[in-house]
Amino acid sequence: MVSECFNLLDRKAYGGNVGIKVDIAKAFDTLNWDFLLRVLSNFGFSPTFTSWVSSILHSARLSLLINGSPQGFFTCSRGVRQGDPLSPLLFCLAEEALSRGLHLLLQTRQLKPISFPRKCTAPSHVLYADDLMVFCRGDKNSLKRLRGFFDRYSAASGQFINAEKSTFYLGARSRHRKGTVQRILGFHAGRLPFIYLGVPIFCGKPRSCHLQVIADRAKSRLMGWQGRLLSMARRTQLVQSVFQSMLLHSFSVYQWPAYLVKKLSTWARNFIWSGNIETRKIVTVTWTQVCAPKKEGGVGIRDLATLNYAAVLRFAWNSFTSLNQWGDYMRTRYPILSSSKVSYRKSSIWPGFRSIALHITHNCRWIIGDGRSVSFWKDKWLHDPILEILGFFDWSGFSDLRVADFISDHSWQFPSFFLDTFPDLYRKISEICLPLDTEPDMLIWESTASGELSFTDSYNLLRRHFILRDWASTIWHSFIPPRFSFLAWRILLDRLPTDNRLKRGGILIVSICQLCNNLAESALHLFLHCPFSQHLWGWLATQFGTSFPAYDSLLDFWVGFCHKGFSPQLYNLWLAAGLLTFMEIWKARNRLRFDNRSPIFSTLCCSIMAWIRQFGSLAPGYYKGVLDSQLLSSLGVCPKPRKAPKIQRVLWHPPSLLGLKLTLMVWEKVILVLQLVGEFFAMLLGFI
Repeated sequence: MVSECFNLLDRKAYGGNVGIKVDIAKAFDTLNWDFLLRVLSNFGFSPTFTSWVSSILHSARLSLLINGSPQGFFTCSRGVRQGDPLSPLLFCLAEEALSRGLHLLLQTRQLKPISFPRKCTAPSHVLYADDLMVFCRGDKNSLKRLRGFFDRYSAASGQFINAEKSTFYLGARSRHRKGTVQRILGFHAGRLPFIYLGVPIFCGKPRSCHLQVIADRAKSRLMGWQGRLLSMARRTQLVQSVFQSMLLHSFSVYQWPAYLVKKLSTWARNFIWSGNIETRKIVTVTWTQVCAPKKEGGVGIRDLATLNYAAVLRFAWNSFTSLNQWGDYMRTRYPILSSSKVSYRKSSIWPGFRSIALHITHNCRWIIGDGRSVSFWKDKWLHDPILEILGFFDWSGFSDLRVADFISDHSWQFPSFFLDTFPDLYRKISEICLPLDTEPDMLIWESTASGELSFTDSYNLLRRHFILRDWASTIWHSFIPPRFSFLAWRILLDRLPTDNRLKRGGILIVSICQLCNNLAESALHLFLHCPFSQHLWGWLATQFGTSFPAYDSLLDFWVGFCHKGFSPQLYNLWLAAGLLTFMEIWKARNRLRFDNRSPIFSTLCCSIMAWIRQFGSLAPGYYKGVLDSQLLSSLGVCPKPRKAPKIQRVLWHPPSLLGLKLTLMVWEKVILVLQLVGEFFAMLLGFI
């Protein structure tokens, strides 16, 4: 709302429009207790509750730390304690007096609102905790009354308006009044853009210069990490949980420029693959595949461009379905739900809304209640708007009739010419059941069961979809370190930088398997057909009491590997052992190629067994039978028995005598009916 109001400051108005950012010095620490208790009483809280709050406030004691130890105590006379769970609630109740005072100035016309478009109503102020923005006319009378109100509020509440940190912003038509506004308010003139509640505030379409400060902050977080010392899995987790989270708040308000989003994606990609945002490494998996969900062969990172569009879509949906003042303003200012043409508006959030307007109009639908909020011709309350069904795509010449105009006594009422002209359309409308009680119309999202649009739903609607990978669910587990899963992910996608893969990328290299010195190196040969790998897989199968047939592809091998009839605990250990073996083969190859250290087979076996014993306490599941128990014990893992079913205690009350008699009477009737049916079938069979 603050962003929208700043884009309205340039509108023509007497005295000009002004936006004021008010800073309250030490807002929590300077709140007067008597003022707070009077506010609670005026809100209707009982004297008992008010006295409890007073006792809590007077019980506060402060102490000074001298040389690391607290010395003495002294009492407080004002303020609420930060960190106390009750303090934010008391502070918000006290600030409600400030909000209602500003609203009263507007109602009594002592404060003139800023100029706003026709049929819209702009707010006089926006208040979140102690962050206050006031929007009003720049004439002398309005500014003097506003300054007088601030002085009276400061005297009553004890909260002091910090004139040094408070700023005002003028529209283009009223910048010549800068000296007058500064003299009356005593505040300094501010410059756009500035940060309000973590989001940049500016005028016009979002540009790189407006959002560069947030991008640089996220970039500095990536540069501050020692990426080269982290595995690819850990770098991916940092990008997913920290880097993208820093951008999500502003993504939910503005549609970022494509150039800046592409640069952010490049930084994230370089950090994941090389550990340095400036270093571009040979990328073996496309970024779109990396950003796919894990079940579709990705790693679960969300694409930043799609993330931005999904956040804007969710924000737009919440705005158009909201019942508060913000929702009323958005539906009136940007009628994309009932207009075929989307015109230009000077706004910072409108470019984002305009880009996803088609997604909203195609996926939402009205559920008819009283019909007062739904346009009969233009809104989508059938499978399509009626004008589109009839083939009219220019909606300008049609009157804005409401659906309520065709409802009378909870039933449909149409003129006779409509029935004769559009019989099929009338039949479809008649199939809609109207509620017996008067209910408001409801806008729903058609593709969800609840009718609401969540952030996950919006992202899944806009993202690129891939085919499901059956093997994906077998490599990602919470009890397996992600670096083992990442290696298996690259192996099964055939994206490891083996000699065969590098040749396909245009790099000329003499290829030979370092482990056998026999054939050219490829992922299939290295992990499956190499004699060293076959020996290691055979040893692993022996430890688990099973065997491997011959396979011609890694995918077939892994599918067969996962289809073993083990008990749940043994099966989870079996999966972990397979991923460990992949890792040990790859590490042995790299040591031999880059460090000239030949692998020792017994050492690799001991390493795998040590990891299996470590995973034994983490892997979920239970064993079945004596053989599984003996096998787990031979692996050095403690067998986990199946949990006994939980027995729930219930309190049973015997039925009353009357209820028991009625039950017996019902059963007597049932038995009698069954006897008659049996006799009938016996007679029928005897007759046949």
